[in-house]
Amino acid sequence: MTEFTDKEFIERVRAAAVTCGSLENLPSPHQTYTGSPIASWFNGTSKEILDIEQVLAQAQRDEESARRAVCVVENIDWRWICAIGNAWAVEPIFFAEHGVSPQGEDAWSTLFPKHRDIAIKKGPSKHKYVDGVFEHHHLANDPAAYDKLSRELASSSYQRRCWIPPFRYSPSCCTRLSYCRVNANLYLFLVDPPPQLSHHDVHFYTMKTTPSMQLTRMKTTLRVQCATSRGGITLPQVLKRRVYSFRQTMYDVFKHSWHLNVLFDQGLVRELAINRGELLHLMAASLHQTNLKAIDREIKTVSFQELRRPDMATNAKLLDLREVLSELATGTAETSRYVPRHVKLFYETLYDRQSGLKDHLGVQSPVEKLAAIKQEASELERFLMDSFQLLMSSLSAMETQTGAERTRISMEQAARTARLTQLAFIYVPLTFVTGIFGMNIKEIANQNLPSGKIHQPVRGKR
Repeated sequence: MTEFTDKEFIERVRAAAVTCGSLENLPSPHQTYTGSPIASWFNGTSKEILDIEQVLAQAQRDEESARRAVCVVENIDWRWICAIGNAWAVEPIFFAEHGVSPQGEDAWSTLFPKHRDIAIKKGPSKHKYVDGVFEHHHLANDPAAYDKLSRELASSSYQRRCWIPPFRYSPSCCTRLSYCRVNANLYLFLVDPPPQLSHHDVHFYTMKTTPSMQLTRMKTTLRVQCATSRGGITLPQVLKRRVYSFRQTMYDVFKHSWHLNVLFDQGLVRELAINRGELLHLMAASLHQTNLKAIDREIKTVSFQELRRPDMATNAKLLDLREVLSELATGTAETSRYVPRHVKLFYETLYDRQSGLKDHLGVQSPVEKLAAIKQEASELERFLMDSFQLLMSSLSAMETQTGAERTRISMEQAARTARLTQLAFIYVPLTFVTGIFGMNIKEIANQNLPSGKIHQPVRGKR
């Protein structure tokens, strides 16, 4: 593609937007923003890059070494659009589609219409986009908090203002994941930033777990469309994250280098991107596995460490962990229940072509991984219930030990009381006698009596 000036490329993007909607939500390049673009680069390792020139330089180095890479850009602006579009020959329609939010009063119906086959939409392509709806569970049953969140998001100044009402599903807002296969060895992902809300804007969900998990986090998930419709695929929030960040979610997925083998599978045409269903199921399985490991670690930490000297706070921790384990089991069951046939077929043929993947520990297709997670979650739930039984036994033993200690103290006090009683039997009479003889009474002390005379009482006359 011919290199254009920034102004020319912007005009090409705006012209391309005619086919996919309006770019009214994409501000002009001259506006100022509270946020700046940031890129996460994955090529077997990972790094964060804030400068577009460094992004292009990293791409050049990877291209020279024929190294496969994934670039995830959050909060892209016009300067980055022009630089990436010219350097990597990305079509303007790709940026135009990403810049437009779904329109309509009901975001859910817009994103998840009936009889919409997302898997084959537009046919094979090097760039695709996936719409999703954020679900703010931490605001459940709190209309005032929902209204305030709507107002806060409506006044945000993101590069792509995807959080703007009106739609009746407010404020569970629509967002967009756009991705493009730039060439045989490079993918570009565009994602929206998380809502920048302070703790005064929302009600947080408190977890009384050990410090390695977040003590306070906003319970949020992203539900994205899939070929089976039926409510979409849930991409859960990673438990160690305080808020839902799509870019950080991608980090938790692509930090596993074998996932790059899936994106760059040789069964795909060299410059066609992986399909939505295959990608979304891979992401969902990876995120559920990450959360399962975190929950497993926390449960065993509490069971093996805190049950030695438990208290009621230990019981609260186990109850919190039981809740997140239940959420994981529900999400895993929903995702694995409606895996479309083309996703199963893709991964079956993938592992036939890349037989070496099966030799790596823990490398499974999303279908197998989801089934394994479900089984592991069931086993972990039994372990958790055993931990509750141990907690009750430990508390009972501690109560028995405390009762025995109290009995011992009571017996020692009774023995001391008996010894004091015995001493009192001897010393109290002596003290009484000593006290009497110590009184200043003249009859006792024999004071002021005439010598040799006996006092006779006076008798009256008859």
